Amino acid sequence: IMPNLKIVKLEKLDYLTTFPDVSGAPNIEELFVCNCMKLGKFHKSLGSHKRISKLDVIDCKRLKRLPSRFEMESLVSLKVNRCSSLETFPDLSPCMVKLSCIHTDFCSGIEGLLSSPGYLSSLKYLLLGRYESPWIIHIPRCEKYSEKHGCPGKIISKMWMSTLRSIDEINNHLETLTHLNLSCRPTESELFLKNLQSFSSLIDLDLSKNNNLIQLPATISHLSSLTWLKLNECHRLQILQGLPSSIEYLEANNCYSLEKIDDLSEEKYDRLDYISLVNCEKLVKDEDSKRCLDKMLQESFIKRWCTARWTWGKSIVIPGNKIPRWFKEEEAGCEIRVMIPPNRNKQIQGIAICVVFPPVEELQGTYNYLNVRGKFKNVDEVTFTHNQSHIPNSVSDSVLADCRSIWVFEDEDWSEGGTLLISISVKRI
Repeated sequence: IMPNLKIVKLEKLDYLTTFPDVSGAPNIEELFVCNCMKLGKFHKSLGSHKRISKLDVIDCKRLKRLPSRFEMESLVSLKVNRCSSLETFPDLSPCMVKLSCIHTDFCSGIEGLLSSPGYLSSLKYLLLGRYESPWIIHIPRCEKYSEKHGCPGKIISKMWMSTLRSIDEINNHLETLTHLNLSCRPTESELFLKNLQSFSSLIDLDLSKNNNLIQLPATISHLSSLTWLKLNECHRLQILQGLPSSIEYLEANNCYSLEKIDDLSEEKYDRLDYISLVNCEKLVKDEDSKRCLDKMLQESFIKRWCTARWTWGKSIVIPGNKIPRWFKEEEAGCEIRVMIPPNRNKQIQGIAICVVFPPVEELQGTYNYLNVRGKFKNVDEVTFTHNQSHIPNSVSDSVLADCRSIWVFEDEDWSEGGTLLISISVKRI
């Protein structure tokens, strides 16, 4: 076919049942196959293609088989999403040293994944989510495993887990991993959680919807590069302590059993820019945890927090229904006007906003956002706008403390003073 073809995009080809031989197109660099509803398999030549660097296979509901082995030495990114009939994941050749991203989601039929993780020396992003079968990373050194034994897939999957006793078997090969998503995984990943210090480069960790998680392992404190941590809907999580000082973003909404948290107002957590603990009502009932929540709304903490490491803005969302008294301007409703005195532009570092918002369950939206908008003086243009990250359908009152950097007003003339109009709304997006 076309020997110089470099990019191939195939979408909504309802009559495509078998992906053709690609050996006649040796220069393809990017291949995208989406919404081909009758596609059942790929020709084996794909697995040995030498030039493809990006491969996306999305929403091919009847796809059962990819090539059994990938020897794609140029492949950097592999995404296989929403292919619910896919039964197996390809074996990966030692030549695939460039592979840095593996993203598979909603592939409920897969029974085994990553049969050769030891070769993935460049792996930085790994998302393996939403499988009906256990999430499996096979370690070739597991003594009981042998393809020659002809074990059925489900038995082999269980065997892989039972023989994986130590993360040390793969930690030397996944030390470059920066993003790890274990959401919706009832912890077969417990083996990994106990040895998280092995993932020394980990930046982003998602453990959401893990109902076996009661508390974080002590080893999480050793993740010196970890900045993002998501623990949403971990319904049995009771203790949230021992976080690394590197953490910048913490989201633990709908953790209904959460009773104990670290004192996040301590100076070691000054890098935190975002904290969200919506619907964690048991924190308010525990005296120590309630004290920690109250300290996060104190004027002294907010001022120190915002000046210790000032970014574009910082936000806290916690259970509660009171605005601290140190906020001088207060109004019922969704708008407030703040008078800015003349000649104060060089003295103001930012704007702190505190909002109590009631349950938002009536919106019934998957994505509810708290929208903060500000206008200086009476101009029509919005001076700043900020969509607070996802707020779940709440069952109780919550308090938002939001700090906006003075940088968002740097184009405004503050010297004569004026009025800053701030409006708040909860939106379904």
